[in-house]
Amino acid sequence: MKQLCQNKKIIIAITVLLIVVGVIVALTIGFNVELKYRETQRIELNFGKEFEKTDIKNIANEVIGQENIVEKINEDGDAVAIIAREISDEQKTEIVNKINEKYELELDSQNIKINNIPQFHIREMIYKYVSTFLIAGGIIGIYLFVRYYKIGAVKVIGITAGVSIATQCILFSILAITRIPIGKLTILLIISVFAFTLYGLMIKYENDLKEVKEVKEIKE
Repeated sequence: MKQLCQNKKIIIAITVLLIVVGVIVALTIGFNVELKYRETQRIELNFGKEFEKTDIKNIANEVIGQENIVEKINEDGDAVAIIAREISDEQKTEIVNKINEKYELELDSQNIKINNIPQFHIREMIYKYVSTFLIAGGIIGIYLFVRYYKIGAVKVIGITAGVSIATQCILFSILAITRIPIGKLTILLIISVFAFTLYGLMIKYENDLKEVKEVKEIKE
């Protein structure tokens, strides 16, 4: 029993330390987000004919470096956008020249504008799902209250909320510390962690409920 208490204290201490370090990293350095969510620059080129996206990607890698995004931007598939953290006039001109040479075009770099794209903040990504999370949380809360009222519904809801918040704090701390890029899959990761947390807690609640029923049957 004493060993179990010591192990719990160690786990709690490690968890608190992890969250504190994660908060410090998040506040000082910030999270590492995918390129499309950062402050970037973008150029758009209209080919007027079909092209291979891999060819443009190779040219962008050669001129700008590996950290860039190349995407087709219209239904006809004859225009492309190149996105990078920074694109200089010289790099733009070199990209256009290489594309002209590759596809025998006559694109004029002077007519191609470098657009500044503002950073997409993480909170904006999360705000989009707030209503969904609140509705889901309300439904789950009602279910927990009805299902586990015999073992203390308020206690169950409180534990569920506290553990869920703690696991999400741990998740974001790990993301901040390890510098894993945050992007579209982050929402899926948040939901997955919450689902596994809820599943683990409900197994415990079911066992507690079973014990309460067994004790009641023995008394009767």
